[in-house]
Amino acid sequence: MLLASIPFVTLIFRLLLVGYSTKVSESVFEWHVKAYANWAIAGTLSIWLWSWAVARGILRMTCASVIGAWYFAEWVIFTSSHLLNLIDLS
Repeated sequence: MLLASIPFVTLIFRLLLVGYSTKVSESVFEWHVKAYANWAIAGTLSIWLWSWAVARGILRMTCASVIGAWYFAEWVIFTSSHLLNLIDLS
């Protein structure tokens, strides 16, 4: 899931570059991000967190299903007679 985060982080940092600079004093500049880029960053963050939550839920469900299948499985203890029956069938 960490690999799936790379496009979101790239998009967020790219959106931070959308803006303009203003000169405060002779050697000091300020960077201002445009308003639509701020909303795009907020949307990107919310979709990123939502996708993390969905992936987390899928992983939890998968893990619980496997553990539940192991717990409720009927355990059959094979004896030598079972093995002989399997050999006779083939």
